[in-house]
This record gives sequence, structure tokens and C-alpha cells, in this order.
Amino acid sequence: MSASSLLTARITRLEPAGADSFLLDWDAPGDGTIIDACLHAVRKLPWQQRTYLPAARAWLVHRSGIAWLAARWPALAEAFDALEAARHLSGEVPADVALAFARLHLLPTAPVDVVQAVYRTLAKHVHPDTAGEHLDMIAINGAYEVARAWAEQCAR
Repeated sequence: MSASSLLTARITRLEPAGADSFLLDWDAPGDGTIIDACLHAVRKLPWQQRTYLPAARAWLVHRSGIAWLAARWPALAEAFDALEAARHLSGEVPADVALAFARLHLLPTAPVDVVQAVYRTLAKHVHPDTAGEHLDMIAINGAYEVARAWAEQCAR
């Protein structure tokens, strides 16, 4: 089973199943080795990021697991990008993105340059070198990464 096997797998189901989880299923032509490669890739995720739901005949995969898989699985990357684009058009904001923008005191519609400017201002106040708290700086850094990625994706 090789990573190149993932190239021919076709995503048959990718749909939101909550704020940060997705139902995932796939199909592939051939003798089953491609399906085995896909299964192997999903099983490489930490158990907290994936679980099989027999009733749904699909895997429940956390957003971070989808991102990891999408980096290795082009069809999944395309399907996930299309799903996220549709969510952007509908105005739906994932919970982690909404939380990130809230930590930065911004609306999810803020452009990249505003996100960056607010981050820099907040970072000056919470940085440990300026008597701020280390955990606050970690939270601001994480919020900035998520908010910047969302703003960049919305700008496309």
C-alpha cells in the first residue's frame, strides 16, 4: 500500500457532522488495494481524531484529521476545499474560527491586514517580555493562525 494509491481514490461522502467533524467515505476502482490504502491512511490518525460509524457507513473525522489526510490525498483536498468554499458563501463560520476571531476581538469578515494588525497590537500587550502571561500569548498566537488562514481563504 503506497501513498500513490490515494491518488486514484474517489471521495463519495464528505459532509459536516458538527462544528469540527466530518463524515468521510470513499470508493476506488480495482481489487481493493486502493481502498486498503485509504483505510490505512485514516487509521494512522490518532484515535481521538477518527472513529468509524457503522450505521452511517462512514468515518467521523475531526477537522485536524481531515487537514492531515488532505495533505496526502488530492481528491480529499479538492472535496474539502469545495465544502469550505460553500460554507464561506453561505456565511457559515466553523466554531474554531469564530472562537479565534472572538479572541482577537474581531468579526469573521475581517480582512487579513486587519487580523494581522490586531494580532500585533494584542501580542505587544500579552507578550511575556512585557509582563504578559505566557498562556495568553499562546492563545493569541493560535487564534491568529486560525483567523489569518480563514481571512486568506475568504480573500480568494
